[in-house]
Amino acid sequence: MSDKVFQIGPPAPTVDAGDGAPGLIIFECTPFEDLDDELEKKYRILDDCARLREILLALPEGRHFLPSLLLILWSERGPSIVGPDLQDMVGTWSS
Repeated sequence: MSDKVFQIGPPAPTVDAGDGAPGLIIFECTPFEDLDDELEKKYRILDDCARLREILLALPEGRHFLPSLLLILWSERGPSIVGPDLQDMVGTWSS
């Protein structure tokens, strides 16, 4: 995939799983609370969309299930929300 993506698997696989597919994708969103410029926030969210799309396109075609997606949002100012562009992309992908 890329140098920003890694997988955690069993130390020694006991069965040949073939290509396989993940059951859980953990995605860390880029913080954007430190930005005051709305356009810069939008670019940061779109960068997250591009990174997530890269992961989703790398999933095998023949998988038999839709993996779960866990989004991690870091915030020092209290609750944070996912950017609407990322929400729309995830909603489209999961339907």
